[in-house]
Amino acid sequence: METESPALRCRLRTLLAQKLWMALGLNLLVCIPYFGLQHFVLRPVNWILASALERAIPFSPAAVWLYQSLYLLMPVAPMLMIHAGQLRRYALGMASMSLGANVVFLAFPTAVVRPEAAGAGAVYRTLVRYDAPLHAFPSLHAAFAVFSALCCTAVFSRDAAGARLVRRSVAVGAGDPLRDAGDEAACGGRSRRRGAARQARVAARFVAPSLT
Repeated sequence: METESPALRCRLRTLLAQKLWMALGLNLLVCIPYFGLQHFVLRPVNWILASALERAIPFSPAAVWLYQSLYLLMPVAPMLMIHAGQLRRYALGMASMSLGANVVFLAFPTAVVRPEAAGAGAVYRTLVRYDAPLHAFPSLHAAFAVFSALCCTAVFSRDAAGARLVRRSVAVGAGDPLRDAGDEAACGGRSRRRGAARQARVAARFVAPSLT
């Protein structure tokens, strides 16, 4: 571990200012249209119904911790990148997914029915307070999880210890949205995840060539 720590610190410090500015810009680019479109729905909302499989999966508000764990996975790859080209490609991938998804949210708004969650904890109550049950398809949450996992895999492709870290992170960060939180629970999860995975793989093609 002692021999790995300096390399890790070096990766974190390399292009740190650019990484922080990129994080700020991407958060604004993703969050402003995502949450803004929840308050300005211009077309009729299409409600996505649960499949038989999804109805058979018990809903657990406590799984919100798995849902929120994505935000621990997302910064791993960009913070460990050491070339400006890597950061540009990462930003392009994130921006393209967000733009594509928000175009769909605007033209074809979708929503799910949230299950009753009496006695849910503060984290779940906070989530449903700021995030409406809209934007059910495509799932940006699933797309970001797949994209982040692919970027981590590329960054750590020559590092066995890093690869193990990625596998553990993906197991948490890309958890089943049906169990993760109310807005993804019980409605259209399989089709959303398939669409999100395709979206993330397409975006990752812009990134992967320059990460290794």
